[in-house]
Amino acid sequence: MSHLDVRADGTHRYAATTTSPDGTGSVEHTVLSDPDLLADLGLGPVEEPLLVRRALEQLVRSTQPRGGEPGTALPPVIDLARLHAEDPDLLRNLTLRTAL
Repeated sequence: MSHLDVRADGTHRYAATTTSPDGTGSVEHTVLSDPDLLADLGLGPVEEPLLVRRALEQLVRSTQPRGGEPGTALPPVIDLARLHAEDPDLLRNLTLRTAL
């Protein structure tokens, strides 16, 4: 699987880089979250970076073609609130499975 680096980049904003397993390619993304999303999921600010990482891991896994470049199918900006509105079960299931 790809290597994933996630770092805080402001309030409810994260910079993420996915790098191919062989280290030859990488893609940059911005991930947005918000306090309403956290409240809806029953999470606090401490759990936010964990949710961001778990969501990105899931997205990379589900979009990376076998042997393909990491994260190329992901948009440059990933809004977790929009993702949650489109598929409420995705983030809820991540919080249940990862004990956030």
